[in-house]
Amino acid sequence: MPSAATRPCRRSIWVVPAMLEITGLQSFYGDAHIVQGASLNVGPGEVVALLGRNGMGKTTLIRSIMGLRPPAVRGGRIS
Repeated sequence: MPSAATRPCRRSIWVVPAMLEITGLQSFYGDAHIVQGASLNVGPGEVVALLGRNGMGKTTLIRSIMGLRPPAVRGGRIS
């Protein structure tokens, strides 16, 4: 009989879906292409920060995720 050190591990591996998943998000203000192909996965218990200089599209990305800019979102998927 194998010792405890040589026995195979029989633990279950849990796959937890992402709490927020963004794939290829495209968002515009008029003809100005502000968010270009943003992708992001946030898992349960994760904390995420969005950093960047002024005018980099941080607010547009957040508004697009929250659904405050649906007519200007022309591509990608948010789930």
